[in-house]
Amino acid sequence: MKRWLVLGASVLLLVDMFLPWQKLSVESFSYSWNAWHGGKGVLLGVLTIVLVVVIGGRALGLPLFARVADGPATPALAVLVLVLAAVKNIRDEDTAWGGYLGVVLAAAVVATALLAYQTPQSS
Repeated sequence: MKRWLVLGASVLLLVDMFLPWQKLSVESFSYSWNAWHGGKGVLLGVLTIVLVVVIGGRALGLPLFARVADGPATPALAVLVLVLAAVKNIRDEDTAWGGYLGVVLAAAVVATALLAYQTPQSS
């Protein structure tokens, strides 16, 4: 059950990455960028997709992911995603509401991953 929470938070983060993370407004002109803009954003997106695939595969009991040891790799990947989201949010100019929401969702991914993987799971 706890893995589904991690999966849900990860999917919400992935969806949030398509919302505006940066916004520039000058008089009547306004332009926004999503999280996929720039090298840090692409890396953040790829790692989030890997996290969704791995957690989803384990939660569904797929044989490919059943062979992989269920250790500290998932929480470590979640922490890496949080760090990248925070760095992207801090380093990029004109941060919009989607960027702040992304950092909060990445923190939720870390919290649920630590909760789910602190004890061995039977399901």
